[in-house]
Parts: sequence; structure tokens; C-alpha cells
Amino acid sequence: MLNNKNRPLETNEARPTIVRGNITRVSIRNVDNMVVCDVVDMMGNFHKSVESIVQGSGSSDSYTKLSYDVGNEVYIMQTSHNAQPYILGTVYKPSKIEVSRNVEFSDNSFDRESVVASDYIISNKGNKINLSQDYGITQSSTQDIRLQLGPSGILRISKKGLCEDYPLKGAAYITAINDYLDEIRDIQDDLREMMSIISGFTATESAAAKAFYDACVSGGPAGLIAAATTAAAAYNTQVVAHQSTTSRNTTLQGLPLRTKQQTGQEQAAALCTTIKLPKTPT
Repeated sequence: MLNNKNRPLETNEARPTIVRGNITRVSIRNVDNMVVCDVVDMMGNFHKSVESIVQGSGSSDSYTKLSYDVGNEVYIMQTSHNAQPYILGTVYKPSKIEVSRNVEFSDNSFDRESVVASDYIISNKGNKINLSQDYGITQSSTQDIRLQLGPSGILRISKKGLCEDYPLKGAAYITAINDYLDEIRDIQDDLREMMSIISGFTATESAAAKAFYDACVSGGPAGLIAAATTAAAAYNTQVVAHQSTTSRNTTLQGLPLRTKQQTGQEQAAALCTTIKLPKTPT
């Protein structure tokens, strides 16, 4: 049975009744942007484009809006037999909400899932805000949670009125640290190579000096010639080593010199200043 009559005239007999029904369709009325619902009541009557008496509150700048969806069970009120009904609100079903009889005290080491009688809850298809006198505010979602700031907006989280720390920008921080580590690795490689060269020709010089001494003491003329040859080889090794260390030192001196100012600028760039957090006590 279709009930889509106009509002009753003043002469119509008023016989208000309230029944339950189920929403079968939700749409937006073009003329005034009103949410209207098609409802089938418990007697099987079909009501088209039913308005809700209270869809929300406020104005365009400050408002709340109630949720209506297909499948919701609602209370509808008819002021008279041939009048178009109004939706009063949805049917509250406590059997669908698990309310705990016990207060569970949380130490913040696990998620809070239980609901107690004193909780105030806003929930819509897996997205929930719980305002609790015992647990504070709990937000949970089976989807995403978005905090959308304006161009100059700052997310501020304080504790005891204090808010003086910033989180790190992960990518910027990792890039800055890797650049700094690359410079340290380059310096380390050059220093290691220089020490290896210096240690090598020092050992060669020591062996040459000992051989020259032994030849002078007991080797005779032939020994002196052999010692001179060894000494010449040691000299050549020293010259090559000196050239290598000089080259390495030139490379080392050519590496970029990181100043305290540059490091400070990179540290500042790695901070996310649009988010302010409480400072962890040290």
C-alpha cells in the first residue's frame, strides 16, 4: 500500500500513531537538499520520501548530522490516517551492543574494547569515538583515521600544559644521516689507506737499515754493495709511499667540510614543525 499523501488539513481528524519500519532507500531531495527515506512499516505499508523530524542541529558553520542508511529500523509517526509520516529516529537495539557490567582498568598497554554503561559513544560502521569517564577518549576504526589541517594548521598535543618537542620527518632525517655517514666512510677509507702505506714503508726502512748494519759489520765489500742496493730499494719504496700518502691527503682535504651551521640546518629540516608533542623527561 502506497502512502504518499500531502500533509493533513486542519479539518482532518488527528489520530497520531507511532510504528516501526525499515528504510529501503535513502536519497537527497533536490529542492532543499533534505535527506528523505523510503520506509516500509511493520504493517507492510510503503511510505515514500519520508522526512525526519530531527536530522541534526546547528547551521552551515556549526552542525551535527544523524546517520540514516538502508536497513535501519526506525520509528515513524503519522499524525492522521492519510498523512505523510515523519521519522522520529532509529530503533535502539541494546542486544547489538556488548555493554560490560565490570569496569576494566587499563594501563595503556593494550587496546580498550569493552563498553561500560557510563560511556558516551558515537559509532558508524566500524568507526567509533568513545567518551568515557574512566578511560578518557578512545578513537578506533576498521578503516583510516584522517586529521586534516589547514594551510597554517598545527597539531598540538600537550601534557600538563607543556608542548615543546617535534617528531622527525623520517625521509629527511634518514637522508641527512646517510649523507653524514657517507662523508665519515670516505674519511675513514682514506685514513686507513694512509696508515697502511705508512706502516708498510716504515717496516721496509727498518729491514733495510738492519741489512745495511749487518753488511757493514761482517759483509765486506760485497756485503756493502748488497746493502747499498737494499737501501736504494728502500728509498724508492719511501718515495712511492710518500707520493701515495700525499695523493691520499689531497683527496682527504678535498672532501666537503661539514660546518656546525650546516649540521644545524639539516637537523632543523628533519623536524616536522607542524606537529608539537610533549617533551619526554630526561
